[in-house]
Amino acid sequence: MAKITNLKRRTEKNLIDWIAYKGLVSFTFLLPLIYLPFLEDSFSLPKAILLKLFLFFSLALFILIINHKKIFFLAALKLPLFILIIWLIASLPLSSNPSLSFTGNYLRDEGILAFLGYLSLYFFAFNFIDSEKKALEILKLLLIISVVESLIGILQSFGIDPIHLSGKSFEVSRSSGTFGNPVFLGSFLVLTLPISITFSLNSKLKREKILYSIITITLGICLLFTFSRGAWVGFIISLIIFLFLSPEILKEKKKGLLALLLIFIFFLTIASLTLPRKTLFSRISWKADEGILSRIDLWKGTIKLIYQKPLWGYGLETFRGLIPKHFTPLLAQLATLQDRPHNQFLYLAFSLGIVGLLIFNWIIIAFFRIELPSLSQMKKERKMILTGILASAGGYLVQEQFSFSLVGVTPIFWLFLGIAHPFVAKEKPLVPLPFILKNNLGEKLVFTTLGIIILACFFSQISFFLADYYFKKGLIFSQYAQNQLLWEEAIINLKKAVTLNPFQNKYREVLGESYRKGGQGLGIKEWGYLALKTYYEGIKRDPLDENFWLGLGDVYLYNFKDKESKQKAIQAYKEALKIDPLSPIAKWAIGDVYLEEKKYDLAIKNLEEAVAISPRKPGIYFSLGLAYERMGKWDEAYQAYQRVYQQNPNYSGIKETLKRVKKRALNKR
Repeated sequence: MAKITNLKRRTEKNLIDWIAYKGLVSFTFLLPLIYLPFLEDSFSLPKAILLKLFLFFSLALFILIINHKKIFFLAALKLPLFILIIWLIASLPLSSNPSLSFTGNYLRDEGILAFLGYLSLYFFAFNFIDSEKKALEILKLLLIISVVESLIGILQSFGIDPIHLSGKSFEVSRSSGTFGNPVFLGSFLVLTLPISITFSLNSKLKREKILYSIITITLGICLLFTFSRGAWVGFIISLIIFLFLSPEILKEKKKGLLALLLIFIFFLTIASLTLPRKTLFSRISWKADEGILSRIDLWKGTIKLIYQKPLWGYGLETFRGLIPKHFTPLLAQLATLQDRPHNQFLYLAFSLGIVGLLIFNWIIIAFFRIELPSLSQMKKERKMILTGILASAGGYLVQEQFSFSLVGVTPIFWLFLGIAHPFVAKEKPLVPLPFILKNNLGEKLVFTTLGIIILACFFSQISFFLADYYFKKGLIFSQYAQNQLLWEEAIINLKKAVTLNPFQNKYREVLGESYRKGGQGLGIKEWGYLALKTYYEGIKRDPLDENFWLGLGDVYLYNFKDKESKQKAIQAYKEALKIDPLSPIAKWAIGDVYLEEKKYDLAIKNLEEAVAISPRKPGIYFSLGLAYERMGKWDEAYQAYQRVYQQNPNYSGIKETLKRVKKRALNKR
């Protein structure tokens, strides 16, 4: 009977191990490639949902296996990993916005669940990739995915859009693959390119060596075409780490390395001739351009914030609402989203405090302290594979100091930390987690409760998926709405999005905007009140989101024409300025209010401040010209309108306005 019971347990254990490994393989395959064009957030949200589903899958499997096998950690990583989990959970009530820190911002989705997902991936890889064979299978799978991403990216660089990303990706002239951003694709290739080099040098069969060499060149060309300087630096550092850890490669594999280098130089030469010269060499030149200077400004502002709250930080995903107070004029002019400092160490210090940053570095240092001594004891082929993994991890950490973590790539980094385990398992002892379990009613109650929670979390992610689908539908209807029927359809879909995912404030923002624009255009005053209600709900959830204050001001200004409402509009715009003192939109809006109230001196003061901050917005110059015109200052009005025409010759009515004002200016003389 005992033998039958033991056999049954081994069978169940083998089945669970098989499910766990196949689940990990499926996740690894889907994460980089998944892209859902029928969602508004086609890139990050599907990857974030997949990561969270994997987290719930790993928790559910953990409940199943807890009585079948003990869960192991490397001894040196056990303590810092658990302290990090505790610190992440403790940071939630200390966050300046716990709701945001839990769920994450729109287009990022990197709240506490995402971070726990990263750690679960390490945990899973460590426990279920228990042989070198499985580790190599995962690495080869990642190379196949990298080739697919690279081919898509290379075609994108030449204006060919194989999966119709136009209008959705960050920059269609640069390689972005299915990540939607060339920086993100560059981060992914920094992880996989050293692995392809390792396989190329490690292959004994000629056809395998040729195959991996072709893969290496393909990935290298795509990395070049991302024009991501941080990724270039990360890859160079990974090569330095690779050669430092295995110096014998320079002697034994000299011909192979030289051949790869020559082929890469050949393709680099072709690229320099086929791609726009300005684009290629402006990125390689490393001049202090707008991108570099803005990142330096971001770093300075982030350091000031860290200094104000150094120990436990402000909470995950709260950067966007706090950094505008430290904006420089250059940052205020940029149209891009500034919700990360583009330095992962600074972001961790900002979000989790210096303590959180130290815990993270403790994990990384402990990992390398385990892996590095093992290299000297390994056979050459095995050593080279582990060297490639360590080089990938090191290069990725370096490039993160010029970008940031993200749900589409960072899980692969933590997967690599777990994958290294089979190569050192014989050299280092494993430490089981100390679980004391008894088969009693209390245990079953705990497991049942955990199971219900996991199931509820699983269905919540499906709900968030549907919410973004309805959000996109609502957004499309609102963009093309010309009658009440279309506005109503937009509002119905946006309300569904808010209902399905009440944590996502972006949906609320667009719903409020639809109420405002639809109510203003159709003269439906009730929609104006609904817009106010929606914006106030958004402010309650995130009072540091200036877009809600700007929207609130617009409702008072355009949907309610009385004097009291105009004063309320000014107050709302001033609240936006408290969040972002250099907001050109807020100053422009205040100028427009004073323009309507015929307070032209105040209007000109605010509008001139707006154009000083953001001289690239023709609409501000048009309002400024209108203010000068109504004061009878025709020369100044003409100059303002001239700036509108210079920036946008097709601006509505600008040509006729210029002729009219020029004539009045000449008559005055």
